[in-house]
Amino acid sequence: GEAKVPIDHQRIFIGADIAKQAAEKGYLAVTFEQAGYGERLERKLPKQSNNRTIDFANHLLLLGKSLMGNSATEISYIIDWLCSKNNSFSINKSNIYLYGHSSGGTIVQFAAALDKRIKGTLASGSVGPVRQTFGARGCGSGEGIVPGFLKWLDTNDIISLISMIIQ
Repeated sequence: GEAKVPIDHQRIFIGADIAKQAAEKGYLAVTFEQAGYGERLERKLPKQSNNRTIDFANHLLLLGKSLMGNSATEISYIIDWLCSKNNSFSINKSNIYLYGHSSGGTIVQFAAALDKRIKGTLASGSVGPVRQTFGARGCGSGEGIVPGFLKWLDTNDIISLISMIIQ
């Protein structure tokens, strides 16, 4: 519910502050800022690209990693912390759900396919076959690029993995 970057004012105005609404209804809602966005932008490059995430995505690719994998891993780290004794929250470890919109929706799908502690997801504005989305229109942000992804699977396979883990 706090405006940190210009687009936040519009999101708050239209009621898209989902975590705040969940907290007001008594849920523990945890948000994190994805790498490459808002306060986590690349700031020290002598010449930054026009797209906010492509520099970080390309730096990760040079290290053999992807922005999608990095973000899904960050979600698991947050869950590690929530489940540890090093915080003041008392959570039901068998009741962890994720919500994400756009690239956040794709991230929660990947995180749920990889982390058995996640019991369900709500992915908004993101579900679509990679061949028909990134493959057809491109991905100038680098967010959804996972090297070799289409050799083995597509979005429907990720959703199948989620359903197998959640059962």
